[in-house]
Formats: sequence, structure tokens, C-alpha cells
Amino acid sequence: MLMWGHYADSHRGYCLEFDTNFTPFLIAYRVEYGKMRPSFRLFDLNKSRAMTRGLTYKAEYWEYEKEWRIVTPGKVGAIEFPPRSLKAIIFGAGILPEDEAKLRELLAQRALPISIKRAKLHSEKFELVITDA
Repeated sequence: MLMWGHYADSHRGYCLEFDTNFTPFLIAYRVEYGKMRPSFRLFDLNKSRAMTRGLTYKAEYWEYEKEWRIVTPGKVGAIEFPPRSLKAIIFGAGILPEDEAKLRELLAQRALPISIKRAKLHSEKFELVITDA
């Protein structure tokens, strides 16, 4: 519920579901959470390790995310993934109809089919229910 609020424009966005048995997901790092900021030695010879540690460590109050990150030293920006690794799209509970229509239009042009799902607010609990859309 919190991640939809933080990262999906208060449930108006969408989520992509991937099969992680493909690169670049195979090189993902599990994020570590703690009370203290990571420390580094200025002249550490293993700069790649220090960089990776700095990018995969967060304050413990974010631990509920159970986050993984893909760190590629020397590369900045978007990461490409194989089209066959995309398994599903999940529309947020508050997605705007025009945004859903545009996404469906784009998905119809896709050579490889994927599942289309929807997040719905549970009628009694503070939960989301994911259903086929």
C-alpha cells in the first residue's frame, strides 16, 4: 500500500511485473537496511565495492520495501530489459481512464502478450487486491 502511494502517484500509476530469470535482474543486489549510514575509506582500493555499498544501503525505516537494485558501475540512466522478461502490468487502483486506455493501446501493439491486472482497494481491510483486468 505504501509503495503505491510513494512510487505510483497515489495509486494513479502502474506497476510492471518482471520474470527475474533474465539479465539485468540476475545482477541485482538486495538492499541492506540499518540505523547507521555506511562509512567508506577515502583511499579504499576497491572503489566498485564502495560504490555498490553506497547505492544499496538505506535507513531501516524503509525495510518494508524489500528492495533490490541493479548497479552497473560506469553506466548511468535507464536499464534495458529483454521484452520477454515483462510478465504483467498492474494498473493502480486510481489510474485515470485515459492513462489506462493509452497503456492498453501500447500493449496491443506489443508482439509478446502479457497479463493485465488491476490493484483494487479491499472493501474492509487496509489492503490491495490484485485481480485480472
